[in-house]
Amino acid sequence: MKKSLITLILLTLFITACGSAKLSPDQKSMIHNRDLLYTIVPMWEEKDRIYGTNYKIGTLIPINSSVRVIAANNKAIVFEYNGKKKTYYIMQNHSRVDTSATLARTFSRTPVQLNVYTKEMQINIIRGNLTNNMTKDQVIFARGYPPFHRTPSLTQNSWKYWNTKHGTQTIQFTNGVLGGIGMPYSSLPVALTQVQNPIINTKLPYNFTKTNISQPDSFVLAIGINKYQENPDVAYADKSALAFAELAKTTMGVPKENIITLTNEQATSGQLKAKMELIKELSDSRGNLYIYFAGHGVPGKDGATYILPYDMNADTIHLEPNLRLDKIYAKLAKLDVKKVFVIMDTCFSGKDDDGSLLYKGVAPVLKSKKVKVTSSKLTVLTAGKSTDFANDFESKQQRMFTYYLIDELSKGKSNISEIYPEIQSRVKRSSLMKGLGYKQIPQKYGNTSQKFY
Repeated sequence: MKKSLITLILLTLFITACGSAKLSPDQKSMIHNRDLLYTIVPMWEEKDRIYGTNYKIGTLIPINSSVRVIAANNKAIVFEYNGKKKTYYIMQNHSRVDTSATLARTFSRTPVQLNVYTKEMQINIIRGNLTNNMTKDQVIFARGYPPFHRTPSLTQNSWKYWNTKHGTQTIQFTNGVLGGIGMPYSSLPVALTQVQNPIINTKLPYNFTKTNISQPDSFVLAIGINKYQENPDVAYADKSALAFAELAKTTMGVPKENIITLTNEQATSGQLKAKMELIKELSDSRGNLYIYFAGHGVPGKDGATYILPYDMNADTIHLEPNLRLDKIYAKLAKLDVKKVFVIMDTCFSGKDDDGSLLYKGVAPVLKSKKVKVTSSKLTVLTAGKSTDFANDFESKQQRMFTYYLIDELSKGKSNISEIYPEIQSRVKRSSLMKGLGYKQIPQKYGNTSQKFY
């Protein structure tokens, strides 16, 4: 109650200090009621600040993100995104639009219908990439509006953007479409560049077989959380996620641009939910979906099992129903795709790698309900039973289950029913070498007769 009162007081001071803005009745209503809205242009924020000059620096808030506007005045707009308050500084001397116009061209009650575009175009728009043959509307969806003081009219064929306070980018349209823009790796947003190419220099301990397999309509989401904000480490989880991404690209034939990788501090609750929704939207009836997770798994206080994001604790995870395994599996099973594979290199006993409980001050391990997998298109591969450890493999700098799974798949083997007995045997033997208490036997659920790729 005190926190809410303080927030209300601060927001009141924010509004009165900078002068009230002339808003439409609908805009006043959506702010007063904190209605659910969607971003209809991308934004880049640095230290929770966003500028009307549309700098492409910091963390990308992509188009169609869910937000709630909570305050607005002549200088700025405050909105809530992924549970955090963000401040959008309008900067009218550059943008030439007032608060009401900024609200109208930035937020909407309905998301932009991107499904009218090709899958490739949807990916580029959501990632904030500019590519050849984009229309002006598509450029705005991917990059936002150019500052008015250098591009006074959108009818011009030359638009000028600021990537930083001192770095600019001029783009040219010919017959209404963008031309002369490539996709250099360095042009990706800062946050996405870090996601796709984390700075982990250790050589992966695999010899990936290059195959002739091509999966242009398949997508991968690889998540690995080694360092947690408040929880013990999960050794080599990030490196194992990178290894799975490399397996997908080199051996399984999934295009690099179809692979999304989140590691460590990138794998927040908000980002996990956002990327889960993104990969479901990208799913294609002609391809497969692959979801890999290495990190803490925990039983919630409600008895359900959850994946634990970077920024949450075991004792509050039950407040995130979208991270419940049964809900994740149920949604994936309904997708219009050929096959869905989920690889979970985690245990759900509520313990870390050393056997310590993730629940502070709790003596017994909480019991978790068994998650059933019944869909014929869904295959779930896990590091062990619900009471097993999910061990690390120090000599390989990988998670143990992941190492043996990728070691088999990277040889060009893809029949799960044929390779899993060998994986189980090798993991069991290596885990027992650490001690009887570390026993681990990988499990498989759902449709276990299909090929991985």
